[in-house]
Amino acid sequence: MNAYSILLLSSCVLTFAFLMVIDTLLEKRRRKKGNLSRKIPTRFFVARGFTYLAFMLGTGILVATIWMRQNFKETDLASLFFHMHVQLTSTDIKNFRGLYKCLSLFIPIGSLLLSLLGKACSHAFIVAVRPHRIVYNMLRTLVIIAYPIVSICVVCSYFKVIPYIKQRLDTTTIYEEYYVDPKTANVIFPEKKRNLIYIYLESVENSYATPEYGGVSEFNLIPELTELSVKYENFGDRGSKILHGPTPVSQNAWTMASLVGQTCGIPINFGFDSAMMGEGVDEYLPGAFNLGDMLKREGYDLCYMVGSDARFVAMDVFMRKHGDYQIRDYYYYRDNHLIPRNYFVWWGFEDYRLLEFAKDYLTEAGSSDKPFALTLMTMDTHFTDGYKCEHCEDIYPKQYDNVIACSSKLVSAFVEWVQQQPFYENTTIVVIGDHPTMDSRYYDELKYATEDYVRRNFISVINAAVENPCDFARQYQVIDMYPTTVAALGAIIEGDRLGLGTNLYSAKPTLYEELGKDYFDKEIMKNSSFYNKKLAGFDR
Repeated sequence: MNAYSILLLSSCVLTFAFLMVIDTLLEKRRRKKGNLSRKIPTRFFVARGFTYLAFMLGTGILVATIWMRQNFKETDLASLFFHMHVQLTSTDIKNFRGLYKCLSLFIPIGSLLLSLLGKACSHAFIVAVRPHRIVYNMLRTLVIIAYPIVSICVVCSYFKVIPYIKQRLDTTTIYEEYYVDPKTANVIFPEKKRNLIYIYLESVENSYATPEYGGVSEFNLIPELTELSVKYENFGDRGSKILHGPTPVSQNAWTMASLVGQTCGIPINFGFDSAMMGEGVDEYLPGAFNLGDMLKREGYDLCYMVGSDARFVAMDVFMRKHGDYQIRDYYYYRDNHLIPRNYFVWWGFEDYRLLEFAKDYLTEAGSSDKPFALTLMTMDTHFTDGYKCEHCEDIYPKQYDNVIACSSKLVSAFVEWVQQQPFYENTTIVVIGDHPTMDSRYYDELKYATEDYVRRNFISVINAAVENPCDFARQYQVIDMYPTTVAALGAIIEGDRLGLGTNLYSAKPTLYEELGKDYFDKEIMKNSSFYNKKLAGFDR
């Protein structure tokens, strides 16, 4: 149990005990004045205990809902169900320390106020109406039960529970109609394989740029990344300096969902099922044949590097089961004495250290005759506020601004280093945001943010083996990155589709363009027997 959980539990227990003690003393005083038996019946303690538990539960639900609405406005049930079932490590709790503090403060305050209000209303009701004790007890019980029920209804309304359930009860045939099995697809790699460096940028989106470049920020927080995206490929209008990128939809708008989408060409769509997500899971989308599987089949050396615990959201299982990646995470570097054993900041260690470790790996892998595929995951720009490392400057008003700007410099410098290496000529680099930031408050405070602004993941594909045949902005999402990355390595894909993704280095319309955003988003939210049986590996 973490410190925040202990704080919350302690505040709830102390509040409950305080209220029960006060009520017990008041009841004893009442009995003494009324010459009643001094022995308080058990039903009194049961009734009061139930009342205060209802007060605390209802208040907790309302506070959590308000906090989520203010901080994670875009969060939906798909993300919540996923994160409730996956194996989470203590590092994830840091993102919700504000929630724990709010609950620890407002549950006691709310319960005390409700207790006082309840006593005042009860006294006024008894004096004014003088109801029979049975009627009074029934009304009192209904009011107490109604409070947590109303709180739950507020949650259901905010998270759109009923529409979500309706969608999950509906079925789709989109996979039967459009899914292309990458395992059996005709994909021909060049004789000389190209290397791949794939960099996921945590929470990096185009909105961090100024309107001049298609963002909504007062300052261009990512000038170096902007230059990379405009100079190389983002699949926007040819010759334009406006940043373009994949548009996130509900099923790929968080880290694991985005990574699955970019490597498998399908969304995460487990719905209410937790069979493939919980603690101790030993399979992850066993029916999918993803980028890692394909590169392994082609003889690549695969490595996944992250400065945090790779077990988070069962990432280690996913990477090992799909490509047998060598995993180098926080514990790898700690156990190999490359960082001090007691060193731990933010989620593990900083991105600048990760990029230095990546240089060491690439120097060794680049001298080998085998092609390599290195996947990096940055973490310093994770909500809330990010992590300010020793390389961050105090240029902008907010810490998150400075962290984002620092990440732009570090990643750009890393790309420049790669471009100076002898293996670069035969290496393709993909730099892409995993999803827009989940810190809704931060986004809403960007100077030019509007309701109709289309938020897009940052992207830059560098040194691809092919050229984009289209001179107009493509409408696409992260699932299209699977076949696009394969094509960027010089492979020829018959039909230009893998999974539900479309090769952007072709003129073939994406499903986003062909079916439309609204229709496509609704369909991938629905239940699919094909997905459940063929891809997720469970039957129902």
